Amino acid sequence: MPILKYEYTPLFRLDPVSKDYFALFVPFIPIRLSMNYRISKSLINCLFDTGADVNLFPATMATFLGVSLKKGKLVEHLGIGNVSVLAYRHRIKIFVDQYRFNTFADFSEQQGVPLLGRITFAEHFKRVCLYGKGEDAYIELEC
Repeated sequence: MPILKYEYTPLFRLDPVSKDYFALFVPFIPIRLSMNYRISKSLINCLFDTGADVNLFPATMATFLGVSLKKGKLVEHLGIGNVSVLAYRHRIKIFVDQYRFNTFADFSEQQGVPLLGRITFAEHFKRVCLYGKGEDAYIELEC
C-alpha cells in the first residue's frame, strides 16, 4: 500500500504586535481536479483542514474547468464565528499523485484558499497522519 508524504509548506505572516515576520507551517497537498471530463493541467495546492468536514474550493476553480457554478446544489457553510459562506456543490474527481477517487466539493465565491475536508477527502485514505511540528512537520496519506 503506497504512502504519500508531503512536507508542510511555510506561509510567512506578520506579527501585528512585534511587526516581525514568522513562518507558519501548514499541510498543503498538491492535487489535480477533474469535473465533467476536464482535468486541471497544473497541480493545485490545497490546504488539508482537519476542522473542515467537506472540500471547499474557490468558485474560480469550477469556472476554470468550464463548469457552471450555479448549476450545483446551493449549500451553506458556517465557519469560525458562525460566519455564513454560500457555496455550490458539484461532483468531482480528485487525483493525488497516482491515487484518484470520486467525491464532491463545494465551490464558493467567498472562498480564497482551496480546503480539503475530513469526510470528502481524508476518508478516502486508509490512514492520514500528521507528524512533527514547525519546519519538520509532514503529512502522510496511506492509499
